[in-house]
Amino acid sequence: MMAAAAKLFVDHEAIASNTRWFVDHVQGDVMAVVKDDAFGHGDVLRTVLDAGASWLGLATLPEALAVREQTAAAGTPILCWVVTPDDDHDAAVRSDIDLAVSDEWQLHAIAAAGRRAGVAARVHLFIDVGLSRDGADASHWAPLCDMARHHERAGSVEVVGVMGHFSSADEPGAERTAVEELRYRNALRAARRRGLRPTALHLAARRAR
Repeated sequence: MMAAAAKLFVDHEAIASNTRWFVDHVQGDVMAVVKDDAFGHGDVLRTVLDAGASWLGLATLPEALAVREQTAAAGTPILCWVVTPDDDHDAAVRSDIDLAVSDEWQLHAIAAAGRRAGVAARVHLFIDVGLSRDGADASHWAPLCDMARHHERAGSVEVVGVMGHFSSADEPGAERTAVEELRYRNALRAARRRGLRPTALHLAARRAR
């Protein structure tokens, strides 16, 4: 006797309701993270955008490029935060996809793509505040900011954001969360001291003011 196949039912109204709740309660834009085909839940792009999400977040560049094709008419900002040496950085810049940068090699590669495209590539400098998985180590942050400012002056890069990722986002009252937010704010001040003027200031599960 064969077991019945498992089925997954996606409640788009619930997704829309959750999105609208965040839109109504945060002081800023809402980014809907739809990486990995919305974590395997299928196409929810139209649902979250119609509910008020103003950004889309994707992990990998191939995903981001595919989503850009679907949202080109809307011009929705898209952020990709996993940038590899094998990625098509030129396609990302031409498709107006924001890219997270946590290492100087990424910055150089993206700046080169900006020069070839004749536009300033939009980047978000990514600081590791405690997750120890993504982002620049604090010891590398100042040189990264200096190099970003160099590429900004050359017109090949625009630093539009500074981002981080909490290690325990499901524990907002945890002491480590307060420490990690302080690290983020220190990194932001360091970036500003070096002449950078990011306007998209974001931490996973929390937006900096």
